Amino acid sequence: MSNIDIVRRVDTTRAREPFGRQTLTLSVPRVVEEYQVKYKPDFDLELKPVKTVVVGQEPRKGETVPQGTEVTVTMAPKKSLPTDIFVLDDSIAGTYAEKDVGAVIDDLSEKGPGTKAILDQNKQFDALGSDEKASVRKYAEDNLGYTGGEAGLGKVYDDLRFIVNF
Repeated sequence: MSNIDIVRRVDTTRAREPFGRQTLTLSVPRVVEEYQVKYKPDFDLELKPVKTVVVGQEPRKGETVPQGTEVTVTMAPKKSLPTDIFVLDDSIAGTYAEKDVGAVIDDLSEKGPGTKAILDQNKQFDALGSDEKASVRKYAEDNLGYTGGEAGLGKVYDDLRFIVNF
């Protein structure tokens, strides 16, 4: 059995950030990670960064505050965000109701790896070639129940592209 010890230390540093006409003093967590890993030769450990997004801030954006006010920023892993918070095409919203961004990305990777690769390029729909558009259409028809025309397909593509790349 492998013995794994991962130690994580979080430091708080003070930074000055411009905020409108005033400068706020922010308490910014600076993560200093020290990993001590002991394992058997056949054990492999991979540590990956997680993309996070800001989901809340106190005081709110646009609020006037005195200099030196601490700002609390709430962050969440991108994949944990529910799809219900986005305004999406009905075919996407219906298919992924009550699911999170991670489920959409996993579904694309599993059922439409070609479409996922196209979305990863983050191209505009109009810049796609005919083969790429055909791949997107096939995924949308087979997995999302899409039955509309080219203009609607562009909306579906743009919504999926947003979910994958934001």
